[in-house]
Amino acid sequence: FPEILARDWNINNFRMPIDLEGGNFMADGQGTCYATKAALTRNTGASELQIRAYFKRYLGCENTIFLHALYGEGTGHIDMFAKIVTPRTIMLGQYNSGESWDTCEATVDSVNAEILEANRKILSDFTFADGSKLNIVRLPMPTHSDYNFRTYVNSQMINGVNMIPVYRDDTRFEQ
Repeated sequence: FPEILARDWNINNFRMPIDLEGGNFMADGQGTCYATKAALTRNTGASELQIRAYFKRYLGCENTIFLHALYGEGTGHIDMFAKIVTPRTIMLGQYNSGESWDTCEATVDSVNAEILEANRKILSDFTFADGSKLNIVRLPMPTHSDYNFRTYVNSQMINGVNMIPVYRDDTRFEQ
């Protein structure tokens, strides 16, 4: 199908020698790219170093940051919990760990709370070539008590408006 579109639209078409789903890749347009480690585990014939090299060669990624995918969420996609807002700002989902000291009002999910906290640390440890750091904005994650993962992070930026999904079965964060 991509070959047909490329021909009909008169655009270039190429295929990286790995499998990569669109929901598991984000780029800031300035050379920093993000994916989950599912991109590594789903391409067992390629090492992390090779995948980084493919991202650089085919997609222009000078830096690639691999984050942990959510536990139990079937796609392994990064767009389920993270979104680039600007080249230096990223939204990152947040679950409540269920600890009594936890002030996060998001859905209680201690396993994914730990995963997202580990991702926050990976992101906060990253330094751009100019010495600047990422601004990480946390967003609560809606319920998945029926085993259907939902997210407010997988939104659309259209003409300066961020269209965030809403869910009838979880309106805690709506005003």
